[in-house]
Amino acid sequence: MEVEHQEIANFLEAYPPFSDLPAKALNKLASHVEVFIGLIYFLTTLGFVYGVNETLQARGYINELSNFDSLSSYQIQNFDTKRDVRYGEGKLGNFYTCLNAYKPLSWASPKKGAASTVKILIGNSYLLSTRVAEGSVYRFTLARLRHPQN
Repeated sequence: MEVEHQEIANFLEAYPPFSDLPAKALNKLASHVEVFIGLIYFLTTLGFVYGVNETLQARGYINELSNFDSLSSYQIQNFDTKRDVRYGEGKLGNFYTCLNAYKPLSWASPKKGAASTVKILIGNSYLLSTRVAEGSVYRFTLARLRHPQN
């Protein structure tokens, strides 16, 4: 580490206003720069590990998507109340193709307009919770139900 410290001090000393600093102040500044570089390495590594983890989680969701297809039945229900209110039902059809084209974009944001949550029960075993704005799904979660709906 001493070699890197000296290289940083030499680099700084070559450029004004650092060339005007006394040796003690230059060494202290080089120490701070060295810590800053270490912090950048740490944060870069942390970001990489986080990205890999997000990708692995997304692959898990994609694997779950293979458990149903375009002919799978769905029901859009009101899961927020005790009443069993059904808003629609049918087959996934082209929406299944859309789900399979999912790209893991945790930063995706809605289009202009009010966003809402639509929960879709798929094949009585999965709950697809979607965030929708302007008729487009911009985020979703897929959960396997522990106790399938009847």
